[in-house]
Amino acid sequence: MKIKNFNVENFKSIKNSGTIDLEKDITTLIGINEAGKSNILEALHFLNYAERFTYNELPLDSDLKEKYENGEDFLVLTVDILLKPDEIKNTTISGKIRDIITVKKFFSDNYKIYDNNKLIFEYKSEDVKKIANELKEILIKIENEDDDENENRESLKKELEGRIVYFPTEYEINELTDDTQAIDSFKSEYDEKLESLYTEINKRDDNFDEYRKLIPQVVLYEDKNDLTLEFNIKDINLERDHHKIPDLFKLSEIDFVQLKEMDNDSFVTELKRGSKLLTEKIRARWNEKSIEIEIHERNGKIFMTLTDKHLKSSHNLKIRSDGLNQFLRTFVVNNAKNYKNKVLLFDDVGVYLHAKGQLDLLDTFKELSNENQVIISTHSPFMIDTNKLSKTRAIIKTEENGTLIDKNMKKRGDSYHTIRLAMGIPLDNSLILNSPNVLVEGEVDKIILDSMYKILELDIPLESFTSLPCAGCTKVIDMAHIALTYHKMPAILLDSDDSGKKSKEEVKKLLPDVNVIDYGDLKGLNGKLEIENLIDIDYYLKSLNNVHSNDLDQELTKSDFTKRNPTFRDIKLFFKGKHLKLDKREIALDISKRIDDEELPPKKTIQNFKQLFELINDNCEK
Repeated sequence: MKIKNFNVENFKSIKNSGTIDLEKDITTLIGINEAGKSNILEALHFLNYAERFTYNELPLDSDLKEKYENGEDFLVLTVDILLKPDEIKNTTISGKIRDIITVKKFFSDNYKIYDNNKLIFEYKSEDVKKIANELKEILIKIENEDDDENENRESLKKELEGRIVYFPTEYEINELTDDTQAIDSFKSEYDEKLESLYTEINKRDDNFDEYRKLIPQVVLYEDKNDLTLEFNIKDINLERDHHKIPDLFKLSEIDFVQLKEMDNDSFVTELKRGSKLLTEKIRARWNEKSIEIEIHERNGKIFMTLTDKHLKSSHNLKIRSDGLNQFLRTFVVNNAKNYKNKVLLFDDVGVYLHAKGQLDLLDTFKELSNENQVIISTHSPFMIDTNKLSKTRAIIKTEENGTLIDKNMKKRGDSYHTIRLAMGIPLDNSLILNSPNVLVEGEVDKIILDSMYKILELDIPLESFTSLPCAGCTKVIDMAHIALTYHKMPAILLDSDDSGKKSKEEVKKLLPDVNVIDYGDLKGLNGKLEIENLIDIDYYLKSLNNVHSNDLDQELTKSDFTKRNPTFRDIKLFFKGKHLKLDKREIALDISKRIDDEELPPKKTIQNFKQLFELINDNCEK
């Protein structure tokens, strides 16, 4: 079962969020501080039956508390759930519903379940509360009876507690029963009534249980969740005590029950084996390969330390960086919890990790999403999969309506713009993205253009030059939308191959005011051109040979081609025929290094790029 979408209202900062569509694997919520991302996740967590609303969840500036005290109820959560046929067959209500149901939860903890807008089940918590109140009255009455000679007091007390076990949130059972002095002779007087109430509770709860099977369990994971890094081995006596072992220690695969029975040498050896195994598991995910986890025992306490080979020091994990501890928490969730078919909520992830660590964390969430539905909230651009921007949802907060889902995210081409605004990343004051003169397809274009600008800086009209790679010609539309938002329209430079021509037509159709050029627009050049076609073939081949010296039997020259004047296309065909991968990026970097060393390309190459920069200048907005 998967959540298709949900809507939150009357909850903390949220008056009405609007419908938030979810992906079947990972959905990322973004937004500035105080936008309400955490409240969105917390509200969804209340889908669980065990979670009960309190006055703390009501909007601060509303009159809902007074209304509720006057007997009014109001909707908080609406969730559409997609079901598989086998999930429906596993219930007694098979055949009564289709592949999607709508679940509504009210502030009173009432539930209503719909199939195709038709109410099919209603769970009224107030009815159950009435029954529980009757039970409470009987308990109090029994409590007031006095006979110290009754030997069955404790057994009766436990039985009475069991009859209201479904309602621990309604009544503090201990307060009701700790001082109970029930008398066995009075038991029969109340037994019939108790049995009747108990049966009614079970009947209502059993009916709801069948529908609850169709509602996924929602697990809210917050970064402040504790990471247990030590425990007392004296508490682990039997196999059933396995649950007392902290999850991170379980991943060492040490049998702590058997460990207690080992002699000292075997004990130490087993700790070392488990430490090595745990280190290997963590290193496979954590980008710092110099760390080593060690599990120790001292006076019956099992604890962990981390050794950094570079620093040659060992420390308790509790005093290590917040970034490492955040990683370990998520590592435990992914590897020790064995979650399946759950909805996992991760709030404010990646905040303590550097960029590479955040990318590793994103991979962890992708693994979790293979068998669960994952929703994360973040402030970091590195926690967003740039290849799947459609999986991102922007949360905004307005003065009039509070926390909302930004529906503009669904507009084609608007994704980057909405993401940047939602995360508070300014276009022209950011290390991530500066205001460019030209958008180019890839990193190779940028490397070569930046290098050639160093040569031609004083000979062209451009006062400054910044190129921005877009990770392929299909992404330039998104980046163009960003520039339009900030009133600085760069030129778009594309290859003149088939894909470049196609993207050029698409840009002109969707953004008619944007100037798009390709390498084929240069005078004296024609055909399906890439930036390498502007470079003298002998000059390019020298860098190619520098990069691929270990791949080629001998240096590649023009004489190795059938054509008298080979082109860049011929070079690619040559490498393809040899089943070799042409490393265009490393070749571009080598060209850049040679230019820095003042080994300049021939005059014709410089003229080609001078013409290109003049074309860029004519087509970008000043």
